Amino acid sequence: MCCIAGAGPKGADIARPAEFLIDSSRIVRWVKLTENIAVRARPEQVLTALNQIEPAGR
Repeated sequence: MCCIAGAGPKGADIARPAEFLIDSSRIVRWVKLTENIAVRARPEQVLTALNQIEPAGR
């Protein structure tokens, strides 16, 4: 699902929050999707994900 139905002004649909980590080979390595427009990944979550990703070519 790409949108949150009725969550915008005057009941309009709005984009679903999404965050991605993409490596230098253009491979998506981490995805954070939420249903709540106020929720975003915490910096610690992103850093943890980065530390768990192996460098490209290994």
